[in-house]
Amino acid sequence: MECTPAADFGEKNVAVWRERDYVDITVLFKNERSLIAIENKMGPASSHHVGQVRGYERELRGKYERHTVTSVLLTTSPEGSVGFSGIILVGWESVHTAIRSFLGDGEFRSRSVLAFVQQYVDLVERWFRPAGSE
Repeated sequence: MECTPAADFGEKNVAVWRERDYVDITVLFKNERSLIAIENKMGPASSHHVGQVRGYERELRGKYERHTVTSVLLTTSPEGSVGFSGIILVGWESVHTAIRSFLGDGEFRSRSVLAFVQQYVDLVERWFRPAGSE
């Protein structure tokens, strides 16, 4: 198992963008010189999606030469169901489970953030109906 150093999640270190460089969600860690590019798909993973992610990754590696670029494909396919070399496949069910656990733990102290996250969880449940959400 690879051990990675903890990232600084402070406001001055992390930038998050939506639809930047055509990527659905981009997370930049300035101090760690790391970039995570998340491509969100509303269905199962496909070779077309992988081609799209690889194209974005090539562009990002050129633009952020000093950063490590990690590509994530977020789909309805369960993790481990499909192997794409160099791309992390994440399933909506795992995201749903993680966010629900944060809600249960009281991690969100701001009422506005809590309301937003609850709405997001409700939306994911309506779209994808992860196991155990009915």
